[in-house]
Amino acid sequence: MTAALTLPVAAIDSEIVVVVAYEPPLTLRGRGSLYVTHTRAELAEEATALAEESVLLLRNQGLEARGIVVTGDPARGILDVVDDEACDLIVMGRKGLTAELEGAPGAVQRFREILAGGVAEKIARHATVPVLLVS
Repeated sequence: MTAALTLPVAAIDSEIVVVVAYEPPLTLRGRGSLYVTHTRAELAEEATALAEESVLLLRNQGLEARGIVVTGDPARGILDVVDDEACDLIVMGRKGLTAELEGAPGAVQRFREILAGGVAEKIARHATVPVLLVS
C-alpha cells in the first residue's frame, strides 16, 4: 500500500488530495481463494481507513482535504489521480508500506523494487508535476 499527498492548486488555500494506492492480491484457485477474498476485503478497509484518518488529521490542522483510494498499480494510480485532479505537486514518502504489511514476502518485494524501481521512483520519473520525496 502506498499513500501520497497531492496538491491540486498552488495557492495557500489549496485542497490536499490524499491518495492511498494498493495492489490487491491475485485470485488463487482452490483453498486459497477464500483467503485471497478475505485479504482483499481487509486491504480495502485498511486503505479507506488510512485515507480517512489522513484527511481528518489535515482537517484538524485547518486544511481542506479529501481522500481517494486507488486499486491496481500504485504508481499508475497515483499518476492518474494527479492528472485527473490537475494537481500541482506530489508529496510522498520514499518508502511504502509493502514490507511492513506483508512480512517476508513484502521484504522480497521491496528488494525487487530496489532493483526495478519502486513506486516513488516510478512516480518521480514519470510525473508531469514536481515531486517532493520525504524520507
